[in-house]
Formats: sequence, C-alpha cells, structure tokens
Amino acid sequence: MESSDHNAELVDEHRSQLIQRVTMVMPIADELLAEGMIHKEMYSNISAARTDEDKMRELFKALHSGGNKVKSTFLSILRENEPNLVQDLEFHIKQGDQQENKSTISLKYKEFIRGEYATVQEYNSLPGEHVKLDDRYTEPLIIQKHRLLREREEEIRSRGQNFHQVMDQRDSETYKSTKVERLFDPDEHGDIQRTVILQGHSGTGKSFTSQKIMSDWAFGRLYEDRFDFVFHLRCKELNQATGRKSLMDLLDYDQSSSSMIKQVLHQSPERVLFLVDGFDELKFSLDVPKDSLPRDPWTQCSPEVTLSGLIRKQILHESFLLVTTRSTALVKLIGVVKHPVRYAEILGFSEEGVKVYFEKFFKQKQHSQQAYNSVRENETLFTACFIPVICWIICTVYREQFDEGTEMIQSLETTTSIFVEFVATLLKHHCQDLGQSALTILQGLGKLAEQGMEEQQVLFHHDSVSQTVSDPSKVPFLCMFL
Repeated sequence: MESSDHNAELVDEHRSQLIQRVTMVMPIADELLAEGMIHKEMYSNISAARTDEDKMRELFKALHSGGNKVKSTFLSILRENEPNLVQDLEFHIKQGDQQENKSTISLKYKEFIRGEYATVQEYNSLPGEHVKLDDRYTEPLIIQKHRLLREREEEIRSRGQNFHQVMDQRDSETYKSTKVERLFDPDEHGDIQRTVILQGHSGTGKSFTSQKIMSDWAFGRLYEDRFDFVFHLRCKELNQATGRKSLMDLLDYDQSSSSMIKQVLHQSPERVLFLVDGFDELKFSLDVPKDSLPRDPWTQCSPEVTLSGLIRKQILHESFLLVTTRSTALVKLIGVVKHPVRYAEILGFSEEGVKVYFEKFFKQKQHSQQAYNSVRENETLFTACFIPVICWIICTVYREQFDEGTEMIQSLETTTSIFVEFVATLLKHHCQDLGQSALTILQGLGKLAEQGMEEQQVLFHHDSVSQTVSDPSKVPFLCMFL
C-alpha cells in the first residue's frame, strides 16, 4: 500500500492539473465530509463555488489544512471516481522517472567515455606515457566524391606546390568536401543516410578520427542533439572475442547500466550511433546467411554473426552506423553493408592541417616554426607530411633532435634520413629484449623493402613480414604498424 506521504506528494505536484481536470468534485467532497476529513464550513465553500475549477481551488484549501492524511484519502477517492485521470498522472510520473534515469545513465556513460578517450598513447609511448587527444588531433580533409583513376594517379605523382594545388582542388564543393560533424546531415536530396562508410588509406587518421568522435560526443561538442549514446566497436578487439556474444555483450559500458541501456536500445534506437572502427582488420568473414542473423541486440550468436547482423541492419535497423575501413577492404564492406549508404574518404591533412599539426605537436613555438620551415623547404618531406602518420614520424624525429640538443636538423633533408633517424631512435629507446640483434632485424626488413621496390609494393601482409623477421610481434616499433 502506498504511503500517505507519497500520495500527498503526488497531489501537491499535480495541483494545477487536478484543478483543471477533476470533474467529480462534489461527490469527492461528499465522501471527505462523511469520513470527517473536512469541516462543514469548508464543504459549504466548495459547494458555493460556481465552476469545477473554483470548487477544486476551495477543496485544495481544505486538503492543505488537513495535511498528508487528508490528501492521501482524497487521492484514494479520486482513483475510485476518476480512475483514468489518476492512471494518466501516474503514467507521466513513471515516464518522467525513466527519462531522469536515462539522463543519469547517459551522463554516467559520457563520464566513462571521457576518461577512456581524453588521452592517447603514441606508437612509441613507454608504459604510462600518454598525450591529450586534443593536443594531437588535427582535422583531416574528407571528401564524398569517388575519384577517377587518373585523379588518384595525379595525387600520387604530384610533389611540392603541384601537390598542394591538387589537394586544394579536393577541398572544394566539386569533390563534396565535408567535415565529421556533417556526416549525418541530409544529402542533396534531403535524405539522411543511417549508414556512413569512412574509408582511407593506411595512416590517414581513420582510427584517430574515431577516437575524436567518441571524445567530442562525450564532452558535448559533437552530435549532442542527435545521439543519446555512441558505442565504439574496435574490430581488432572483436577478433579476440570467443564463444556466443550478443550485441549487448560486445558493447563497452558500465555493467550497472545494463538494464537502462537495454531499454534505450529497445525504445530509442534512432538515438544511438554504433562506430565500427577498422573493418579491414577483421579476421573473420561476415558473409553469413540472412536467416542465421539475430534480430535483436540480446540474442547470443558467434561474434561474426552478431557483427554481421549489426552492419547489415538486421539488428536495430533504425540506429545509425559509422564504419571505418582501409580502402583495400572497401569492396568487401560494400558487399555486406545494407544500402543506401553515405560514402566519405579521409585523404589526410590539408596544407593548413600540416601547419596546425606542427603547432600542436611541439611545446615550444620556436621549435614548431624551425621544424615546419625546415620541412616546408623540402618538397618531398612536406608532401609526405600530408599523411598523418608520416607527419607524426617526422615531428617525432625533429623533437628528439631538439630534446638532445644536437645539430643534426640540416641532415634531415630526405624521407630516407627521417626514417633512418626514426628507426635509430626506436631501437635506442623502445627495443630492449628483442630476442635477436637489431642488425638481423634490419637486414630482414631491408630484404622486404627490396622486394617491395621490385614488385612496386608498399604495403605488406603480416605473413610476408614473418618470412623475413621472425616473430615480428616482439619487435615493438614494428608491430605497431602491422
């Protein structure tokens, strides 16, 4: 049985609605008088009032003078006389509580995400070392136009100022240049695509952009009005999943929030974004028969079947999906994703982006300017900086030189010299207990590089590396790029 205090609180909180909506005022007043809950004088004032609203105002005066017991009795009598009205009030109270719980869970989840994504570990970070994401992330150049083969060849062959001009052309309406915050905006036909594919070559910043999306959403800087929850699924981690898993099992969240998140997925899937990062890294196939796919986020299947159900929109088809992948796996992804989709491609940094990255990377403005000017004068190095991971390598080498106080800046004039210095730094600081000599490792990599030059190959499969470098997973600076 509900307590008098609870019933009285409900009556007080909904005073205005009760005044406007109660129609059986006198029958309720009759019962209150019969039970000795109100005095005859108050009853007379209620009876003398002309309208139902005026009668309710007089009745509320009597209720307030009688205290919580009288208010509780009034609610019981009202429930008998106007049950639909009371049910409606209680329903809205329940809805309000659920909304409050949802907001609380969302805030708690955002706090968790902020802690997870506010900092990043760089490729050469030692245990415990990290940098703030905002101190590294630089907005990439993103386009939505599929380019012809000749246009791609133009980008690869261009150097220096010619390359800058080519990239300036890409950053235009002609190539449908866009930004992360506009990926889910209506297209030229006014349609909003619920699936977005964000592709790009290795090292162009896809995963870094995924981390930035998570962080900015959690801090209220991105998609705040569009999504109540954003979940990050890393394909590299999904490869390690074993046994039968539901989508709920694959998500990363505080388990104490499980019931509320289930409710959100069930009631408001259109307010949820799933960010599937690194599709190209999946070691299993998503080519699963449609009738084998789960239809809800709590049915447990093998990880590949569950993920296939999400990407093919058999699970939560009203939710939104953002999938990042290397360009080499685009055809494979197109074969399983549910259409229609929005296509976007990260090209790397713009010319302005390279400058911004240098300014963020170096703590001292003098070092930033010196390194940037040095690279800017060398068209080969500067062109290479448009690839974010290469830009990071170049900045790292310059920083090492500044930190050691050496006068080697002038010797860093070619891509080769940069990579030699980078490898030397990693071997010196990050490659203890290799299990084999550095010379043996470098000789093996030299053979691999020679093979790549002969076959015009710049990316290598893990198996190819293993043929020249035994157990590459034990080579710290190498395994980061595999």
